Amino acid sequence: MNFMSPAEIAAAVCNAGKAKAEMAFGKLFLLGILAGVYIGFGANLATKIGSMEASGTSGGQ
Repeated sequence: MNFMSPAEIAAAVCNAGKAKAEMAFGKLFLLGILAGVYIGFGANLATKIGSMEASGTSGGQ
């Protein structure tokens, strides 16, 4: 594998931050909404799986 040095990682992080800072507002807003949706799906799935174990059901019914 080709690993990056710490200096290369720092440069890559700076470039990614610069690209995100220069992104259009509409695209940044949409990506923020999508990130929230993905987090919501994960939380919903974790709640559903956790409640299945607590209630003793295998199908979540």
